[in-house]
Amino acid sequence: MDPAAQELKPLPPALERARLVALVLLVASVPLAGFVGVKIPGTSHQKKMATLALFDVLIWISLALVVLCRFMRQGPRGVLRLPCAVPVAAWCLVALSVWSGMIWPRCTSAVEPLGLASVARKLLPLVEYGALAFIVFGELASGEKQRRAGLLTLSVLTGIALIYGAIQYFGSAETFHVGSFFGGKELFSGGNRNALGTFLAVAVPFFAVMAAGARAWEWRVLYGLLAAIGVLLALSGGAVLGIVCGALLGAVLLGRTRGTIVAAVLVVLLGLGQVLPRKNLRTALNSVRMDRTCPKTGEQLLAMRYVRAGAEINVLRAPLRRSDPKPGLFFGVGPGGYDRTRELRPRLDERPAGQTDNLENYDVLANEPHTFNLFGDAAAELGLLGLIGFLWFFAACARRCLDAWKSSAEGSLERVLALAALAAVVGGIVASPFTSVWIRGSGPLLVMLVALASSACVDNAMTADTQD
Repeated sequence: MDPAAQELKPLPPALERARLVALVLLVASVPLAGFVGVKIPGTSHQKKMATLALFDVLIWISLALVVLCRFMRQGPRGVLRLPCAVPVAAWCLVALSVWSGMIWPRCTSAVEPLGLASVARKLLPLVEYGALAFIVFGELASGEKQRRAGLLTLSVLTGIALIYGAIQYFGSAETFHVGSFFGGKELFSGGNRNALGTFLAVAVPFFAVMAAGARAWEWRVLYGLLAAIGVLLALSGGAVLGIVCGALLGAVLLGRTRGTIVAAVLVVLLGLGQVLPRKNLRTALNSVRMDRTCPKTGEQLLAMRYVRAGAEINVLRAPLRRSDPKPGLFFGVGPGGYDRTRELRPRLDERPAGQTDNLENYDVLANEPHTFNLFGDAAAELGLLGLIGFLWFFAACARRCLDAWKSSAEGSLERVLALAALAAVVGGIVASPFTSVWIRGSGPLLVMLVALASSACVDNAMTADTQD
């Protein structure tokens, strides 16, 4: 028998209830994203102030509860084992961010040191999504009852987010403003199709596979409706590509018949979206075009996502060019440095004439928010090691899902959950070259789903050891 299973002690009923409440609240805060948040003084950047979302607060409260529960069940040794739930890649990324943002700039004159608030603004999500979420969700969701409660909560809150997006879809908002609870504080405002699209690239493949693998008809209908509505709200190229790749991969691994059914449903839904008012497929394709037409001048301009990608590549190439003014730039410009280093990303009124986001040409259709490339952004801010680190992190997430799938019984909830989480990881990876999965709502969601699948795998292993 596994020593960890032998040492496990029952928790008082009050703490068991607190664990369930904490899980439900934390899961609910994920789809709410930036809609519920608190502004942080002293963090203004380009007239915007950083905010702490509800998830940012609850994750730390939940961590304290997890530490308490683990201490009562397994003592100090159990608490010390908590960091083992986090992929090594995540810890490496955190360490690299601290080095690139706070230590390396003070060791060389090649990079301008950044303020603590600038570094923390990028480091905090990495700690919360990449590390703490694995610990907290994995511990709170241990047990089938907890996992089912978490899935139901996620389904309900995702449904609310999709209803919000649907209201904007059929409303008078510009296409780039069609979004969910991302970014805005006023009712039916804020948000954008790229932020919502990244969320959909993770959520839709998950719910599609859950619907294809669910045995109970009520769960199949619930998951299927969420997936179908999500497909019809996808207006960005990254979202559509992520949804298709993630859902098809997960469904095919469930079996050839289910894969064929999911593929047929996707074709029907994507075709239906094209006859809706927003012309979904055409809009999604236009969102990733290389050029945009400026409505003020009619001039064809390079879309901002590609202007930014070129700047990110230049940062990555800096150590290889002797003529570059910063030949020592081996570890990027530090977390948050790309946004604040003017020579790499100058403000709108400082950019050369003819660029899409030059002040006189500026329009939201050409420079819509959340069009940055996750991997390019990681390479610019953390160097080549940052790019490798994120690829390693996503590979570790996929590996955990595959391990959970292989260790689960045929036809069990855990087996379907593992494949659905794998589909979500694939959807997020595919969408990230066109946006970033590492934003509110999407980053926590992806890690939460992987942690749920991993916790099911651990439960199965403990059950097997106990029965031996």
